[in-house]
Amino acid sequence: MTEEEWLTTNDAQRLLSFVKGIATLRKARLLRVAPARLNWTESASYEQYQFAIEAGEKHADGEVSDEKLQQLSGEMYRTISTRVREINSNSSLKIATFLSLAAVQNSRMISSFSGVSWNEAIRHIGGDLPTILHCLFGNPFRPVAFDPRWRTDTAVGIAQQMYDARDFNAMPILADALQDAGCEHTDILNHCRNNQEFGPVSGASSGPNATHVRGCWVVDLVLGKS
Repeated sequence: MTEEEWLTTNDAQRLLSFVKGIATLRKARLLRVAPARLNWTESASYEQYQFAIEAGEKHADGEVSDEKLQQLSGEMYRTISTRVREINSNSSLKIATFLSLAAVQNSRMISSFSGVSWNEAIRHIGGDLPTILHCLFGNPFRPVAFDPRWRTDTAVGIAQQMYDARDFNAMPILADALQDAGCEHTDILNHCRNNQEFGPVSGASSGPNATHVRGCWVVDLVLGKS
């Protein structure tokens, strides 16, 4: 994949194939969980779904073991097997089931469940897989050399609060804190301020409603995560 293709393509499978080669295990796990987190309200259909999403996020940070995640995955499969007809007759519930199940999978990527593609599921919730990938990985062809002097107590505090709360509304405030610390890196500031730093990807987020997810490349840089 070329840089131009990364910045402009909407081909979810090509993007996924590319990130398989560059993603850390943590990033790969958060990639599986991010769409389910964006579908949090729909996942309330079964309390077990939201529990699975939270477990998937904790697993990415080493707070839930592989064994526990495998146990949760088995419990979800058993629950789903008793409600197949109900799930397949309700498109929103089917999407929620697919995304929540993906959140507790140990494999690095998951592509389908009950005939629902991951990208279809993401589009259903108003998001777009390329947008999520851009948030997680930035522009892999131009890695950012993050100056440790930008990692002030204020910037770290803002980033950690957003990470813990899974609420990224303070991204523009993080941009201000980084700029106050001397950061003038265009890609970093644009991403924080929800400006379109990439090419014309259909469905990509920009403006005040841009999509940010746990594992956001800028937040990770501030927190020293990989």
